[in-house]
Amino acid sequence: MLLLLGKILLVALLLCGFLATLLGLPGTIIVAALATVWGLCTGFAAVKWPLIAVLWLVAIASEVLDQVLGAWGVRKYQGSARGMWGAWGGGVAGAIGGGALAPLAGIGGPGGFVLGAMILPMLGGLVGGFAGALLFEMTHASKGFGEAARAGYGAFLGRTVGMVAKIGVCAGMVVAVLLAVLGG
Repeated sequence: MLLLLGKILLVALLLCGFLATLLGLPGTIIVAALATVWGLCTGFAAVKWPLIAVLWLVAIASEVLDQVLGAWGVRKYQGSARGMWGAWGGGVAGAIGGGALAPLAGIGGPGGFVLGAMILPMLGGLVGGFAGALLFEMTHASKGFGEAARAGYGAFLGRTVGMVAKIGVCAGMVVAVLLAVLGG
C-alpha cells in the first residue's frame, strides 16, 4: 500500500515538474531530481543509475540550450548583453504573470486549468521575453524602438524554439521515469 501511495505521489510530482517547464522554470531538473530520490528510496529497483545519469545529462543540456537559444535570438537580431538579460527576466516574469491571469479572471474547471497552467504561462513567457529585451535595449543600450524591437523579436524566436525543445525533452523524461517505475 505504501508503494502505491509513493507511486501516486511520484506521478503528481512529475506532473508538477512538467508544469514547471511550461512556466519557464527548470522542470527538467525537477524530474531528474525526482527520479534520483525515487531510486534512492527504492534501492534503485526500478529507476537505475544509468537512467538517472542520462536524465541528469539531458536535463542540464536542455536547460543550457534553452538559455543559449534565447540569447542567440537576441544576438542574431543585433541585441546586446543587456537585451539578453532583459529577455530572460521578462520571460520568467511573463510566464509567472501569465499563469496568474486565469484564476484572477475567474476561469475555472478543466478549461481554466489548461488555460491557466499551460497556455497563458507559455504565452506570457514569450511576450515577456520580447518586452524585456525591448525595454532593456531601449533603456540600457540606448537603442531606438526599431533596433530594440528587432532584438525583442529575436528573443521571442529564441525563446519559442528553446521552450518547445525543453517541453519536448521534459515530456520524454517524464515518460521514461513513468515507464521505469510503473513498468517495474
